[in-house]
Amino acid sequence: SRFPGAQQQDPRYMQQQIPRIYRTFDRDNSGTLSFDEFLSAVVMMNHNVPRRQRINYLIQQNNHNGRQNGDGRISPQYGHQVFRRINDYYGLPQGTEHQCWKQVDRNNRGYVTQDELIEYISQQDAYNRRYQY
Repeated sequence: SRFPGAQQQDPRYMQQQIPRIYRTFDRDNSGTLSFDEFLSAVVMMNHNVPRRQRINYLIQQNNHNGRQNGDGRISPQYGHQVFRRINDYYGLPQGTEHQCWKQVDRNNRGYVTQDELIEYISQQDAYNRRYQY
């Protein structure tokens, strides 16, 4: 357990958290973590880097459509995926992605910018707590 804070946790608690953490970062549900998925897990759980920078990195790295188009826009499909993953990471209820998306895309443009998404996530109390491992 080399992740910050892991040493202070009961080993049984850590064992219980492994499936949640794993499920969060196994984006393709293959049952294994690719290098990119593993890197995403390491980045997100590294509390020595400010949370906003970690989330920005993950969104940017995984927003293939926005990178392809060169505009960095977040599509509704990718936005829902981000909310599902971040909700999994923070242990929040599943199925709220659509509500979250509607709140961030208030103008119903069908996309948001990366800055808009990160700003929304940063302002949500549920995402501002530090998850203990």
